[in-house]
Amino acid sequence: MSEELEALSEGLSSPAQRLEHGLHGPVAFLVIPLFAFCNTSLLIDFSLLSQLTDPLALGIVGGLLLGKPVGIVLLSYVAVKCGWASLPLGVSWRQLVGVGVLAGIGFTMSIFVTLLAFEGQSVRQNEAKIAILVSSLTAGILGYALLRKNSTPTD
Repeated sequence: MSEELEALSEGLSSPAQRLEHGLHGPVAFLVIPLFAFCNTSLLIDFSLLSQLTDPLALGIVGGLLLGKPVGIVLLSYVAVKCGWASLPLGVSWRQLVGVGVLAGIGFTMSIFVTLLAFEGQSVRQNEAKIAILVSSLTAGILGYALLRKNSTPTD
């Protein structure tokens, strides 16, 4: 028993810990997003992409890609200027903008609200769902790019 404790204290891990660590990436980046996507009950119909210019879709895209980042950065700026908060060491405003953009990945809650708001209106639900999907994907890619560009390696 003491040999196991020594091995763990020296940085070696158990088989279960190695398995957990090895599965973290695939679960976090594949299984959970796939599970969330499958629960949207969204029929992939690429003709719906033409509806992205409708007012409902534009409102969703604007809210997720512009509203969330502007709200997060603006409130953070006010909080810092009023002395209520401070940016953590090593965090820049550009990085905060990137995190704000990532907040546009409002996938699960947005789908839930859509189902409640447009109950019994499958055409509107599908239009909203495709707008949410496109906006969330765009927010993820753009947020990642902004953070990647504005972060320095910490080797």
